[in-house]
Formats: sequence, C-alpha cells, structure tokens
Amino acid sequence: MAFYDHYATRPRNNLGLKAKLYQARRIFELAFEGTAGILTSIVEIGPGDGYIASLSEKNNCKYLGIEASEAVVDKLTKQGHNIIHSSVPPLPSDIGAFDVCFILHVIEHMKDMDTATLLIRQIRGHLNQGGKLILACPDYIRWKHYFYDCDYTHCLPFTMRRLRQLLVNEGFDITYESIYTGPVFGYKGLPLYWFAKLFYPQLLDDLSSVYLKSDILNRGFLTLMPNLIVVAKKRNNF
Repeated sequence: MAFYDHYATRPRNNLGLKAKLYQARRIFELAFEGTAGILTSIVEIGPGDGYIASLSEKNNCKYLGIEASEAVVDKLTKQGHNIIHSSVPPLPSDIGAFDVCFILHVIEHMKDMDTATLLIRQIRGHLNQGGKLILACPDYIRWKHYFYDCDYTHCLPFTMRRLRQLLVNEGFDITYESIYTGPVFGYKGLPLYWFAKLFYPQLLDDLSSVYLKSDILNRGFLTLMPNLIVVAKKRNNF
C-alpha cells in the first residue's frame, strides 16, 4: 500500500461527510475576511476529500492542490481538480505565488519541528504581499493519547501556544485563532467534547475497535475532539 492510501479508501458515512463539509465551508469563509470578497488564487497542501478545491472553484479562484498520496491525487484529478503529486517539504519551486494557503490537518504529520518550520517558511515564500495562511490541526492539550492512536502517521503535536510561536517566529501575524469541535466553532463547542469523553470510556473504545464495522464509534468520537484553527497574515517587513 502506498503512502496514506488508507485515507483515500476508507469507508465514509453520510453524517461524517456532512460534518466535514460544514467545517470546510466555515474555514473557507475565513479566507475572505478583510478582502472585500475578492480572492484570486489559492494553494492547498493536503487537499483531502477536495472540499476546499470545490469551494475555491465555485468562487472563481485559481486553485492548486499539493498531495503526497498518489491515490488521493488520482481521485481528485478525476473529479477535475488541479492537483500535483508531491511530498512536502520542499514545496515545488515552480508553483508561483498565491493569496491564501490552506494547510488543514497536515502539519501534525511532519516528522519533527525542523521539518514543520521549513514548510511554514516555504509557504510564506509562496504567498503574495499580505497573503494568508489558514492552518488547522488537532489540539493536543485535549486529544492527548488519541492524537497518536487515531492515525499512525501523526508525529508532531501542537497546542495553540506552540503553533502561535512557530508562526510568529516565521514571519506571520496571527489575525484569528480559535478551536472547532464537530460543527461548532469557538470555545462554546467544548461541552460537546466533555460529553463525548463522558459517554465514550476506554472500555467502549476497546470493544468498538474490535466488534464494530470500520471502528465507527471511535471515528464519531474523534469528530467531537477539538481542533485548532489559525489565520496568519504574511508579515511583509520580516
């Protein structure tokens, strides 16, 4: 099996797909804040199921996706999206400059902080003046052991403070930071996470992973785990 093929081929359920699409729409809207509704170009690292790609094209934005999984590239290319097959870092040098870069649930897969730092530095180099980086990843303070348990390619955990330090140090100013939990954006969504933890004890997790098809309870539980979301603007005098 090639890199991350288990992601491209994993079974989906309608409820999960609706939740992911809603999250993508809310995150995509962040790109337009402060732009008078005008954006021309978007690059996405790790396009996943293609939600940002579809939203970009519906909003008449030039879109480029960069993806390490050949299976995901093949799937999204067949859907008509502009995707290139490449592992990062390094970013391909010939991709040009963009108004916005989305990197959603990718940075936690970097092997170490040096690799993550290089990626953020190179993203900055491919953003136009005043360009935005929109980044999401699991909130390690709340995910704890589930961060590693849910995905064998998770390597690098982040908290909001740790993420903020990285971005500021690499020439970005944070313009928005929050969390989202399932369909709820902001810290008001934390009760969903508290209830999920209360009603999903370790024994239930043990049993569901063995006896339920596609580990469906665990996947539903993870949907209610808080994720970090940050918008960072390129600092032009850096």
